[in-house]
Amino acid sequence: MPGTYQPSTIESIGDIKNGIFVESSESEYDVWGEKTQRYYFTVYNRVIIHALFAEVTETIAGAVQTVFNYIQTTPSIALQELSSVHASIDTYVPGTRITYIGGSVAAAAITLANGAISYLPDTIPTILGVTPLAGVTSVGKIGFLSSVADATDGTLKFGVLYTPLDPGAYVEKLI
Repeated sequence: MPGTYQPSTIESIGDIKNGIFVESSESEYDVWGEKTQRYYFTVYNRVIIHALFAEVTETIAGAVQTVFNYIQTTPSIALQELSSVHASIDTYVPGTRITYIGGSVAAAAITLANGAISYLPDTIPTILGVTPLAGVTSVGKIGFLSSVADATDGTLKFGVLYTPLDPGAYVEKLI
């Protein structure tokens, strides 16, 4: 056991310090990599996003480019890019992460040359969602779009670290 803390205490401290972690299931290239909008998380009410990323779990093939985005369904607000289109992720190996960096909307997502290391800049905190009005829960979705070319192989899983802002606010995985 690390230190003298129980595993549940370590997990609670992590949630307070870094936000609550939600992770999708692995998603094969024929789900995420075919130039079709896919949604990986539902956002209820308002949350602060501390980290948002796609992690390669099987080497990527194909000159696919990617973009993170958000759509508000209740109340209805059109799809908005969270990041600009990222350069091709062809040949990315397991452990490499495409990371949303926050700051100005539609800033490019980043990756580092080595897998297993992600840079989370100070600009990341981003509020998503709408204040619940008249007792109606706000609902939105975080998505991922591949563009330019289809992926021909590779697997990704998606992760988000967040903190709720409103009572009842949370993020859940869709896939």
